[in-house]
Amino acid sequence: MQQPAPSAAVRNTLSDPTPRLLPGTARRTTSCDTAGVAGPLGSVTMTAIGRDAIADSAGSVRTRSCARCDLRLDGWQGVIEQISAQPALTELGHLVGHSTGHGFRKRLSGSLPTEPTASESLAIALLDDLPGASIVSSYVPIREAMTAPSLAGDPPPDPSASYANACAGWQEGGTMLTLIARTGRASAIVGPPATPLRSPDEHGWHELPPLPPNGMRRVRRLDVIPEDQGSRIDSHFRDTHRDDQGIETVLHEYSLHARLDRGGRIKQIVAVPHVLPLPECPAVVSGVSRLVGQHIADVASAVRQDFRPSTSCTHLNDMLRQLAAVPWLGSYQATSG
Repeated sequence: MQQPAPSAAVRNTLSDPTPRLLPGTARRTTSCDTAGVAGPLGSVTMTAIGRDAIADSAGSVRTRSCARCDLRLDGWQGVIEQISAQPALTELGHLVGHSTGHGFRKRLSGSLPTEPTASESLAIALLDDLPGASIVSSYVPIREAMTAPSLAGDPPPDPSASYANACAGWQEGGTMLTLIARTGRASAIVGPPATPLRSPDEHGWHELPPLPPNGMRRVRRLDVIPEDQGSRIDSHFRDTHRDDQGIETVLHEYSLHARLDRGGRIKQIVAVPHVLPLPECPAVVSGVSRLVGQHIADVASAVRQDFRPSTSCTHLNDMLRQLAAVPWLGSYQATSG
């Protein structure tokens, strides 16, 4: 019997999430699609694509770097069967047989180039985003179990033991773990319909392949806009699910806005939640103010050290960690004609 799905706690998806590329703006866009190969119980593919581009003083958009990573897993949140990256990164083979979850970034870090090229840096960012995308992909079998139990096989295992206190939404005593304690399973919360990522610029985004039914998509956009006294950051993040009827809905969505001084230190920063699944989630955005005064190159390490999982958001933390790309994007601006 089909179960009713609860609605997301915050449902204010952006109607126009991609602004025009202003002259001098450097933009990174990335996507990660996760899809089942043979239904909800078969193998799973993950396809991550990224592009760095810059709009010159005349407004013409030029691509500076491209990258792509392809993986095949033995199931949702399963172990890696195949993995490749373009540009090629050496020593990825040791990741086969391990999951994209706990320990993935540590295993990955030991095999990366110490002085990556721009394209290699982009590929590394795609790989770094896989653990978060993998966690979110568990939504698919949970949703299948709710909407089509006969196709989903056995109920998904109770995730509370592995996810407890992983983030504010999964804190002990919170909405989700209380629900699991009462019903024995997690619930697939349904968000609002996804608005198009359309851009007023023809080249505002890299080409996004069609998302198959019962697929998950994670997209990011990071703009670095030059200003007289430094630079401005405008960033957007969204997770979506496409059901078997072709309807794409939003699970998580944030925007982030910051200003840096000429030396790269954060003068202002604010995160705005647009779609979040649980009532405990929105309060985490106040924590980003702790990053004021930090150098942009130190944000990733500050997040790892200072943002406790049970009082923060995994997806917002990853969005902050992706600010490590700002120096790369700044280097494109420095060499742009």
